[in-house]
Amino acid sequence: TALDVSRMSLEQYQALDPHKAKEIRTQAKRVNFGCVPLDTEALTRLGWRTHDQIRVGDEVLGYRDGKAVWVRVTGKVFHEFAPVVELSTKNLSFETTPDHRWVAERRVDRGRGGRAYETREVRTAQIRPETRIRLSAPLDAKCALPITVVEAALIGWLATDGHTFVVPLTCRTAQGRDGTRRKHFGCVYQSKPVGVAALEKLFSQIPHTRRLRPTGIHEFNVRASYMRDLWTRARLETLTLEEFVLRLGTDELAAFVEATFLAEGSTDEKGGRVLTQNEGACADALKLAVHLSGYFARQSDSDEYVRKDGVVSISTKIRFGRPFVTGQRLKPCGERMTSVWCLQTESGNWTMRHRGQIMLTGNCLYGGGPPALMSALKKDGVFLTLDECADLLRRYFAAR
Repeated sequence: TALDVSRMSLEQYQALDPHKAKEIRTQAKRVNFGCVPLDTEALTRLGWRTHDQIRVGDEVLGYRDGKAVWVRVTGKVFHEFAPVVELSTKNLSFETTPDHRWVAERRVDRGRGGRAYETREVRTAQIRPETRIRLSAPLDAKCALPITVVEAALIGWLATDGHTFVVPLTCRTAQGRDGTRRKHFGCVYQSKPVGVAALEKLFSQIPHTRRLRPTGIHEFNVRASYMRDLWTRARLETLTLEEFVLRLGTDELAAFVEATFLAEGSTDEKGGRVLTQNEGACADALKLAVHLSGYFARQSDSDEYVRKDGVVSISTKIRFGRPFVTGQRLKPCGERMTSVWCLQTESGNWTMRHRGQIMLTGNCLYGGGPPALMSALKKDGVFLTLDECADLLRRYFAAR
């Protein structure tokens, strides 16, 4: 019966006869899971969090009126096993339950007024070739750090084409939290004429020194006193670069991304923007910044190379992809049973990271409920009371 299914463990399910397992899958699909696999993470104010780390009341990145905004988590659900399907394109692959919700856009023909798109939510099973699934949106937020747009751009340059370090000193200078005396250094190197021109404009507002190396590389050095003050205000002695990006506002983020593109960017054969960076913390931060700018951050074309010191590094390309994917491109690649979880938020959606891909996704538990479940089960010849259906759903979506 349906109640037996709800009490069954994943090991018990896997040991079932294939015909019985198929019957259970058919029954399970009638319950509105609306979830994603456990290896999916949610983007919070403090960074990426797994299903067991996030709590009701935390703030996650959602979507509202064409913008990415911070919203509160109002609920969380979990189930030990549920049917999930895999959808993939050439550049995107993710798993989800058939009833999971997505932020979609449907094309509307307005006659002579042209075509437009209206936003709505669709289930995975309802995705059609003409459906356009939104993957990202530009951030709409105020900066949580006391820095300017110019300083956000400077940090973008320092993180990519620059170098920063802190050294202990014995002379009189600023004292660190651990009691040691420190001096902060920051310099940016550039040889491209476009980049040099941008740096000249940027550093006209920043205390610095400058020199031209014999190799033709321009070196811009930030004054130590200014560098120390900036690093303190930006909290970069305690925050990772990814956590720093999450605290930027709309204007500061745009300046940061533009600086990193001038430093490490290029255009492909189709005119698309591409960032090249070694895999690691900086690449993760740049990928997140691209997503927050309203693009789908598509990572591809990883190449290994040996540095001068003999260390093998992996260089990857982060592409500024379109912020949506059409149902025509999404192809189902199979189905399996696994543990799933999901969030409920004030905006009805949240931002997830699955298989290294960052994308917008929808809430769980839209509609469904005991009355809908009771009606669905009756069609299969299973008769439960409303209270029994409510108890069944409670176990299916028991929060952790």
